[in-house]
Amino acid sequence: MKEIEEEIMIQYYNGSIFDSKADILCHQVNCQGAFGYGIAGQVKKLFPEVEKTYKRITKQWIEKENGDTSSFGRVVCPAGGKGRRWFLIGNLYGQDDYGRKKMVYTDYDALEKAMGEIRSFWKPGAKTRQWHFPIR
Repeated sequence: MKEIEEEIMIQYYNGSIFDSKADILCHQVNCQGAFGYGIAGQVKKLFPEVEKTYKRITKQWIEKENGDTSSFGRVVCPAGGKGRRWFLIGNLYGQDDYGRKKMVYTDYDALEKAMGEIRSFWKPGAKTRQWHFPIR
């Protein structure tokens, strides 16, 4: 990944990511089309169209790659809204598989690649954007 030249400020907040003022709400998703627990489960409940877009695009990628999901690290950002406020939901493909076993499913190289891609949504000179990521 190329070195990032601009300064990045990290701030921590308590509360629901869905009540934040972020332009893009980011969360990690798997490459198998399963979208039902954790933040993804909340997104599914609040924004059912986001889940439908995720499943459709994931299926297309898997079919295109003949079932090979090793090229993950991508981002899909469908729009979501709450009241009169609209934002993007950043689905970051940072894990191949999923489950409830006591193990780490995150592929950190893929997640870093996806985070780099989400940063490309910001253009120098544009209005400051906020990306929010859940940490628990």
